[in-house]
Amino acid sequence: MRQIVLFLFTLVILLVQCKDDTIPPTEIEKFLANRYQSDKVVLTHNKVKTTTDGLSTYENFLLIELYNPKAIIETKFNSRILNNNCEEISNFLQDSIKFSTELDYLDLKIKIIDQKGFFVFKSEEVLERIYRRKY
Repeated sequence: MRQIVLFLFTLVILLVQCKDDTIPPTEIEKFLANRYQSDKVVLTHNKVKTTTDGLSTYENFLLIELYNPKAIIETKFNSRILNNNCEEISNFLQDSIKFSTELDYLDLKIKIIDQKGFFVFKSEEVLERIYRRKY
């Protein structure tokens, strides 16, 4: 009986972990995934409100996450090339959405996520760059 419960518990955990509720990628995400040979690219617009001692501050930024971008990971130890790649992504995104009125943001955050392993044994290394919007 105990083995059956353990088996069912393991099966439920596996099913929850393998569930895939993804939204189809946009054209910008597809282009960046192809350009940098990335497994997945996620572009989100975040508006965060923080209240401390009755004072509210707002953070409005675009977040682009590149998962396992081979073209960048191969050169991440060369800071000049890494900075050039991040600048290129920043300029591309700012040019692509320059005329969009719904995406009003101040900062652009680029996260380069290098994932190794699988399932529970997955490890991540994250490089993050922040760019101020050019008006």
